[in-house]
Formats: sequence, C-alpha cells, structure tokens
Amino acid sequence: MTDTEKELTKKQIDAYKRTDELILKGDLYRLMDPLNQNYFCMMVVSKDKSEAYVVGERIHGLPFDYNQYVYLCGLDGDALYKIEELSAVVSGQALKNAGLLLPKLPDFGSWTWHLKKVK
Repeated sequence: MTDTEKELTKKQIDAYKRTDELILKGDLYRLMDPLNQNYFCMMVVSKDKSEAYVVGERIHGLPFDYNQYVYLCGLDGDALYKIEELSAVVSGQALKNAGLLLPKLPDFGSWTWHLKKVK
C-alpha cells in the first residue's frame, strides 16, 4: 500500500470505531425508499436515544428534486441533538416533524450525519 492508501485506511478504521457499537446494537430505520424516490436514506439510533447515525445517497442528479426533506425517526422529542457535520443543534421534535433539507449532490453522491444528544 502507498502512504496515501495507508492514511486513508487509518481514517476509515477510525470512522468505523466511532459507529460500530451503534450500528451493531442500535435500532434501524429506513427513511427513504430508492424504489419510490430518488434518494436512499437510513438511520440507526442507539437504544437510549443518545446517538444516531444517518446515511444517504442521491440516485440521480435530477434538477427538480433539490428541495426535499428527510424526517428522522426514533429520536427523543424532548432532547436537543448536535449534528456534527452541519454544526447545528436541533430538537428531536423538529428533526421528526420539520426534517432536514437534503444536501445538493451529483449522481450517486452520498452523505452522513452523526447526531449526539446535548447534555
């Protein structure tokens, strides 16, 4: 492996270690069905609702579908969650009812959001 590949592998292992427990033991929710929409989106929520991980992909870069929202499930409605990638703090109730605007991505572009409950 080249030095660049080794560095990338280390980053991928670190990312896995941040989410492995959550993915293995959390509750899984399908948020968007790629057979009925232009997006695929799923999320995993820890049993105590203190952490969640959202992953999604935009199938085709159609110009008319940029203003779509995803509504998150399984969160504590009374809690505040910090979304690391967006540098935002949002209530669980707002994430469930108002949702989040999906990112503008090219064909088969993907995103992840890591949510942690604010104490």
